[in-house]
Amino acid sequence: MDDNKLVLKPKKVVFLDVDGTIAPFDAPIPQSAIQAIRMARQNGNRVLLCTGRSRAELQPQVMSIGFDGMVGAAGAFVDIDGTDVFFAKLREEWVAEIIDYFDKHHIHGFFQCPAMTYARQRSLDAFSAMLGMSVTSSQRDGVVIPGIVAKENLYECRDVTKIFFLSETTLVEEVRKHFSGRFMVINNTIGLPMDKSGELSQLGISKATGIEIVLKHYGCDIADSIAIGDGYNDLEMVEYAGTGIAMGNGVDSLKQIADYVTTDINDDGLYKAFRHVGLVD
Repeated sequence: MDDNKLVLKPKKVVFLDVDGTIAPFDAPIPQSAIQAIRMARQNGNRVLLCTGRSRAELQPQVMSIGFDGMVGAAGAFVDIDGTDVFFAKLREEWVAEIIDYFDKHHIHGFFQCPAMTYARQRSLDAFSAMLGMSVTSSQRDGVVIPGIVAKENLYECRDVTKIFFLSETTLVEEVRKHFSGRFMVINNTIGLPMDKSGELSQLGISKATGIEIVLKHYGCDIADSIAIGDGYNDLEMVEYAGTGIAMGNGVDSLKQIADYVTTDINDDGLYKAFRHVGLVD
């Protein structure tokens, strides 16, 4: 970023989760959500994605809405106005250790990198079977998550930012105990069994740390920030932001710490949240 470039301070900086907040798991994005995001930006606010997904995994229908940047891979990278201002990757020896552990315990790993997310074909098949639909464009039933491709030798993955995993036998709690104090392990909320699917990321990096970087860039205080989410990986950002909002379809632990709980994603929840905090009329 050019330090001499003038950055206009926005009225508010809004951070939005994607799955379960903007995009339902089983339906198109509500038109009211699209309208709310575009109106808020027109009103002088900045709206950024704050998601566990990598850039390659974002659906075209989400990106077509228009955003001012993103906190991606649950805080592992930050993009503001098309410029990458922060990037953190897992060390290659850590990734190799995680692959060994996953193989030993029959866990399917999805290794998120800047350009693509990689998984073995059998993992893609297992993911598709659990969801009841295809997860990559190479499979027949359509695309749920773009940017995921088959790669048998996962040890070749470079610049891994975060790892999504699922298992038919091993519980997330077992993974959390094994990597306790070394990595952050949280349960996932994308329509899979929450006790057997989760995310593994670098300790000390979260959506909240990404928000901090964005606010510093814009010269804004925490009070100027609004965060909206629905899942376990939204806990830090909803608690950190000046105003934290939980979707009506969100997990109970998020609702308990939120400043406001809006309605379900399919009941104009995002629009109502924006209206509640004065971003739109």
